[in-house]
Amino acid sequence: FEPDGIVFQPTLPRKWGAVSLTGVHYRDAELTIRLRGAGDKVRSFRLDGKKRKDARIPATLRGKHVVEIVLK
Repeated sequence: FEPDGIVFQPTLPRKWGAVSLTGVHYRDAELTIRLRGAGDKVRSFRLDGKKRKDARIPATLRGKHVVEIVLK
């Protein structure tokens, strides 16, 4: 967590497969977080289906949103 938002740096072991977290509350937002792949490097990051260049969401986010992270 940072004052202006969340920076994602997940790690997912190879044998786990895809993982989803639902109903994650952050300030005025409710997140569904989906992880695919394996490793500790973010290969792609999408917020509500839109690709972002960094793995970050702003603190001003409101409502329900989907975060999709592919790891390598």
